[in-house]
Amino acid sequence: MHSCLILSCLLQMDWRTVHDESIPWGALPYIAFTFLIVGTLVRFFYFERNWTTKSSEFLEKKQLRIANPLFHFGLLCVIGG
Repeated sequence: MHSCLILSCLLQMDWRTVHDESIPWGALPYIAFTFLIVGTLVRFFYFERNWTTKSSEFLEKKQLRIANPLFHFGLLCVIGG
């Protein structure tokens, strides 16, 4: 009895919708991760002079001295729940 009910539900399901919804959640994270790794390697090997540990001096602006730590604290609060 239950198997007939499950089979009838499966036959009525629109499989295109299921497949279309699984593409963004199934493939896009892997594509984004691949871009991250490839982009990092390209920047490291082809733009070596730009790869530095020097400060970009964005914290030297007066407004960002206060706003930047508050922004990151807010992010930690949102992510942490």
